[in-house]
Amino acid sequence: MSYQLPKLIGLTGFARSGKDTVAQVLHNHYGYTQSAIADPIKQIVYATNDEIAFLVDEVGWEKAKNDIYVREALQTMGSVLRDAFGTKFLLRNAIARVSLSSETRIVISDVRTQDEADAIHLSNGFVVRINKPGVGPVNNDITEQLLESDFTVVNDGSMEDLLYSVDEMFELIKKQERN
Repeated sequence: MSYQLPKLIGLTGFARSGKDTVAQVLHNHYGYTQSAIADPIKQIVYATNDEIAFLVDEVGWEKAKNDIYVREALQTMGSVLRDAFGTKFLLRNAIARVSLSSETRIVISDVRTQDEADAIHLSNGFVVRINKPGVGPVNNDITEQLLESDFTVVNDGSMEDLLYSVDEMFELIKKQERN
């Protein structure tokens, strides 16, 4: 029996730890389709806050998220949506936005709550913490807390080092599935 890559991987870690970079590695080297829980949150905040929309238009989302006002607006909107529709709503939405087939492998690049991590586990997926030394929480929001994870990928070197760490993670998953 040949090894099958996991169908679902959720990435967790602090802001600026490299979650999107690891998602790109999984896409480029392993054929995963990336989806982000925060995409609809960003769309809503952009559509309802002219100041943030202007900033995003000027510098893009990645730089805009460094502004504490922007980050707090995103976190607040995420909390409102979780409160209104349930704690797993945003994760289910992220998965549903991907065209599913028996061959589809999904990486969720921004797992932020333990409920989201638990839902990934219930779907037979794995949660991977991205750890970048020197990077910690940007505030005390629930989305900035450490989550339980199955594996940790340390992001402290070159892209080649990161790819090697992802390869090592898959080797550990293979060993775990054999047992």
